[in-house]
Amino acid sequence: MGAGIANTNWLPAAGEAVRLGAVTYLVPFLLLLYPGMTMRGGFFAVLEAAAAGFALVLAVPALLAAAPLTGRRPLDIALLLLVIALAIWPHPVTPFVALAIFLGARACGRHQRKSIGMSIVRIGAGAGFQGDRIEPAADLAERGELDFLVFECLAERTIALAQQARLNDPEAGFDPLLERRMRAVLPACSRNGTRIVTNMGAANPKAAAACVRRIARELGLPLKIAAVTGDDVLDRIGSHVLVETGRPASELGHRLVSANAYIGCEGIVAALEAGADVVICGRASDPALFLAPLVHSFGWAMDDWERLGRGTLVGHLLECTAQVTGGYFADPGCKFVPDLANIGFPLAEVSPDGNAVITKLPGTGGLVSRATCTEQLLYEIHDPARYLQPDVVADFFACHPG
Repeated sequence: MGAGIANTNWLPAAGEAVRLGAVTYLVPFLLLLYPGMTMRGGFFAVLEAAAAGFALVLAVPALLAAAPLTGRRPLDIALLLLVIALAIWPHPVTPFVALAIFLGARACGRHQRKSIGMSIVRIGAGAGFQGDRIEPAADLAERGELDFLVFECLAERTIALAQQARLNDPEAGFDPLLERRMRAVLPACSRNGTRIVTNMGAANPKAAAACVRRIARELGLPLKIAAVTGDDVLDRIGSHVLVETGRPASELGHRLVSANAYIGCEGIVAALEAGADVVICGRASDPALFLAPLVHSFGWAMDDWERLGRGTLVGHLLECTAQVTGGYFADPGCKFVPDLANIGFPLAEVSPDGNAVITKLPGTGGLVSRATCTEQLLYEIHDPARYLQPDVVADFFACHPG
């Protein structure tokens, strides 16, 4: 899982941009404006203007698609300057060409990110345990320019507590902070086009999805919510012989309240492919919550072991939020981490080959360094050469933190 050069697949992206920019905007404009342009300069003048406009409308979206398009501010500014220059050019057709370029390029940019494949995916970590702070997640939702925001809130103890809660109330059993977290981030995520993936469904993903759907309606947000199930295997393990007792699990009777299997990313990917804005699951493996958006965004095959391994590593680095930004790394007097009281949560900028840059928002406390990433890399893994996950067995020995 060493370093590599990202393949942005620019040629098909440029071709799709050409088709969308030209067919969607230029042709209708020329058809509508043809009579007026003919009266102004005759057929050949119109033909000349049309050729120039056609070249411009094709070139600009193609250039944007060929670049690692992110939809970020520098590209928008450059595009706007071009549009302004064309709008004041002394020719009757160029203002309309400018408008066509602007609309076509922006549309093909959105289409490239959603349908052709993103050049860079930005994933933020919004929680690393059930009681994690909410404010850094809200900051990521507001300022992070994220494609995805992931909340990892489950552990073995908390899933068992959630199962107990569901036994007492069939509508309970999901994360008790679910509503507070969703109210804090849903408006910004909806406004910024950030999709949410979380295991806050705990023992009751369907009830959690219903809760989020209610919150979205109250906030006036037209969001699609998905629940992913399949991790609860309590009714399937009766004949399983327990290591601790050497006896079948069924002999425990009602004392056995929780049995969950770690599920991988495929169910989450299916929900994202179906257009879900918020995906809620139960006991998915922690890295799978982050791997799923990458598989969905880049179209990785489920037997592309190299990329699945890299995506799993990205998820492992992010899953504990502030640990990778200096939380557990801090050791006053030995390892200094600035402004711990304002420590920021991490985000990753991931390229199509699975390589990533781990960073955090400007103005937040904490530290992202080779040392903090290395400590988190080794956290909670039995064998760095065989990190067992539902989707892949990852070998971290070939990892090269920058």
